[in-house]
Amino acid sequence: MKYAKTCFATASSLQNTPPKVGQWVLIDGAIRGQYLGKTRAGDIVVRYQRGKFGTRADTMSTHYLRQF
Repeated sequence: MKYAKTCFATASSLQNTPPKVGQWVLIDGAIRGQYLGKTRAGDIVVRYQRGKFGTRADTMSTHYLRQF
């Protein structure tokens, strides 16, 4: 996946015009996370992240969340 800038979003904009899967989002200017898509039931999946991303624990949690 090609790097894309962090997308600024609101909870309703994630529902109406979602970003690409894997793209980082800043929700309401306060919460940062990686958008992982929608489930078959229509639930939005975002893995929230404090600080820098890149530890082994970060990548493992992302792997399990992408299995939805």
